[in-house]
Amino acid sequence: TSKTIGRIDDDSPLSQYRISCEAAMLSGMRGIGWIGADFWPVLEGARGRLDTLLDRHPMDHRWNLGLHWSVTHLLGRGPDGPLPTLRHQMVRAGLQEAEARAFIERALMDGTQRARLGETLATRCQKLLDDRQTAMTWTRLHWEMLAVSDWEQRAADLFAAAGEVAAALAQGG
Repeated sequence: TSKTIGRIDDDSPLSQYRISCEAAMLSGMRGIGWIGADFWPVLEGARGRLDTLLDRHPMDHRWNLGLHWSVTHLLGRGPDGPLPTLRHQMVRAGLQEAEARAFIERALMDGTQRARLGETLATRCQKLLDDRQTAMTWTRLHWEMLAVSDWEQRAADLFAAAGEVAAALAQGG
């Protein structure tokens, strides 16, 4: 992930969690790296401190391949089990956006489906996807850009476009 979204770790900004899935998909990667749902510190370490499973994995500095370059937990500890965290919610929202994008892209790439959309909807969808990619590039360079780039409206527009594509494909089939 270092070439697309940077290394994701416990100190990464929440915006990085949000766009990581879609950015990885755009780069051709199949996932966002080592992400633990609950690698909490529970193992007694050699120096008497609590370690995580990641702390027990050998270090590997080749392109962030080692488990120690990881997010230790997306879930938090609750009284009755795991609870979602802000990281988890951002990854979840990002996954939903990546799925909506993939749905639209498949329709745009398939000649028969694209014809069902009509040129107006297809052009609008392509512009929406292109604009998202540009915004992600700026966000990658300056993580605070997600907060000021009207990302929630971009997400709403993406889901609305996916709904329009689904409706157009249903009518044409």
